[in-house]
Amino acid sequence: MIITRRQLIKATMAGAAISILPKPLWAEEGKPVQLKAVSKIIEINKKPAKIFTLESNSTSPFTFSTPGRLYVRLTNQLNEPTLIHWHGLTPPSNQDGVPDLSQAALKPGQSYMYDFLLDEPGTHWMHSHVGLQEQKLLAAPLIIQPQQPNRPYREVILFLQDFIFADAEEVLKKLQSGDGPHVHHQGMNMGISMAHLHDLEPDAFLANQRTLDDPEVVMLENGETIRLRVINAAATTNFLLDLGQLNSSVIAVDGMDIKPVSLSVIDLAIAQRLDILVSVPKHGGVFPILAKREGEKQQTGLILATKGQSIAKISNQASAAARPVDTGFEQRLQALKPLPNRKIDRDIKVLLAEDHNYQWGMYEEGKPDQPIRVKLGQRVRMQITNKTSMAHPIHLHGHRFQVTQINNQNIAGAVRDTLWIPVGGRANIIFDANNFGKWAFHCHHLYHMMAGMMTTLVYEGA
Repeated sequence: MIITRRQLIKATMAGAAISILPKPLWAEEGKPVQLKAVSKIIEINKKPAKIFTLESNSTSPFTFSTPGRLYVRLTNQLNEPTLIHWHGLTPPSNQDGVPDLSQAALKPGQSYMYDFLLDEPGTHWMHSHVGLQEQKLLAAPLIIQPQQPNRPYREVILFLQDFIFADAEEVLKKLQSGDGPHVHHQGMNMGISMAHLHDLEPDAFLANQRTLDDPEVVMLENGETIRLRVINAAATTNFLLDLGQLNSSVIAVDGMDIKPVSLSVIDLAIAQRLDILVSVPKHGGVFPILAKREGEKQQTGLILATKGQSIAKISNQASAAARPVDTGFEQRLQALKPLPNRKIDRDIKVLLAEDHNYQWGMYEEGKPDQPIRVKLGQRVRMQITNKTSMAHPIHLHGHRFQVTQINNQNIAGAVRDTLWIPVGGRANIIFDANNFGKWAFHCHHLYHMMAGMMTTLVYEGA
């Protein structure tokens, strides 16, 4: 039995990004930052597109510092309910921004004051958790800085999204009927031998809300090193990040430091983040940073350039298709600050399931219609098994977990909040149940989540 996202939650309850980072916002003498959910028109593929976005009274993107607090008044200026989730942060559960679980969605014109402590610096983001609003681009970067950064690198954001002109609700209905122009492959239970990469065909792929028809160009000095913060805020798309010939080192994933890894092409699943030190050669030049849709030729990105360079147009289509995302990058990662060793108090087997008519499921083995229950203070180990025809980026709210096994290979992996699980794959994660409340736990492919691939993690007594 696979139940819907809303059924499970009810049962449980029984701006456009600017690439260069400003100073942290929270230093404004204790005044709350004003954050507004608004609609506006931008140009995508040379056509007007109505989108939802987040605007504030301070310089975008959202940048706070820790130790400190996130002190924000969110106001809904849309003509429909909305609510914002702070992806990657660990707030109290009643400020996590999940409607019907954390708090009620804000009606048009309503406001809500968020006020909670920030515990770790990192690259994160914020997005709507109401319906399919994330597909309408209602999301933005959320960067937490240390109060005194260790290195004076300039910082550049690459905020990736996908977009469709059609009504997202209608697209979901067509997916469930197996028809329509946006259906790339059928989402039926076809078995592992007929696994597929995509079940939706976006109209555009965006980097800082721009396509390669008019990409953002970041001017740098010859020989300069930057900290590139990459956020995959796409609703349905995994990317391969191609850094070309630039000297680079990945130093954090999902906002958490890792032992540096040098790669020119890096896997980036939906909702994951990368922090990369990127160095421009002393002789300067033009250096595209391209995010390529896995298994396809479509691409987006921005351009790094030094003074006096001629910048040629880059096609939205690469000359060859990118490879699919795989587990090779994940298996190389090692946390710089792993979770402390302690005994496992609770073992949980989580299944990712699929049914006919585009119905997805996620639940503790043998308990498809119940939340996953834990006790405060427990060390929890989850074994997540994917028995569907697609890979899934799995996100746990309110906690950070360490990856300890991928496809039966033990690793001392990264500390994350979102993990990509391949078709037929299995992964073990561990975390400490130290944030009391009720938490969403779901696939971050938006249409899979809306079609049932979501459960809740509930503390005893919550």
